[in-house]
Amino acid sequence: MAKLLSCSLLVLASLCVVHTKPYHEEKHRALLRTGYVYFPGGGYYRLAYKTPTVWAEARRNCQQEGATLAVVNSEREADNLRSLYVDYGPVRSEGYATGRDETTILEDSTSPALPTAGTTPEPTLLPTPTPAPANATVHIGFHDIFIEGEYLTVRSEPLIMTGFIRWKVGYPIGDEEHNCGAFDTGKFILDNRCDVRLPYICEIPEAP
Repeated sequence: MAKLLSCSLLVLASLCVVHTKPYHEEKHRALLRTGYVYFPGGGYYRLAYKTPTVWAEARRNCQQEGATLAVVNSEREADNLRSLYVDYGPVRSEGYATGRDETTILEDSTSPALPTAGTTPEPTLLPTPTPAPANATVHIGFHDIFIEGEYLTVRSEPLIMTGFIRWKVGYPIGDEEHNCGAFDTGKFILDNRCDVRLPYICEIPEAP
C-alpha cells in the first residue's frame, strides 16, 4: 500500500512538472513580447521611457501589468537596472555614442573631390554622434509618503530590508516635497518629487 501511494505521488509530481513548465515558458514569451527583458536569477524588467510620467501613475501602470515598480535588492539588481537603461533604453534607440570611436571615413567613388595620382586624399568625416548622458533618473518602487523619513517599498517592506541602500550624494533630501523613490543609473537611489515626470521601471520576479 505504501509503495502504491509512493508511486501515485510520483506520478502526480511528474504531471505537475509537465503542466507547469509550458506555463512558465508561455509566460516568459508573453513578457518578452510586451517589452520586458529577462535577467537570469533576477526576473523581468521593463523600462518605460518614451512617455515620462509622475510616480503614482508609473506605479499604477506597473500594477496593471501584474508588476510593481522595481525594487533594488542587491548590487546585481542595480547592475540590471543600469544595463536595462544603457542597452535597451534611449541610449541605444536615440543613437547616442557608446564610447567607441564612431567616426566613419567615406572612401567611395562618389566623394566630391577624387585625388590625383601621387597625392594623399583628404578623408571625409561623418558627424560624431552625440555622447550619451552619463546618468539618468527613473522612478522605482519606494517612498516615504505616509511618514516623513520612514521609507517603504511598494511591497510595504522597510527600505532598510531591501539590501541595497546607496544614496546619491546630497540625498535623501527628507522634506515634505521629496517623497518618491528614484534610481540614478550611476547606481544610486534618491528621494524625488512625486510630481516629476520621469521614465520608470516595472519588475516581475522570476517564477520559482
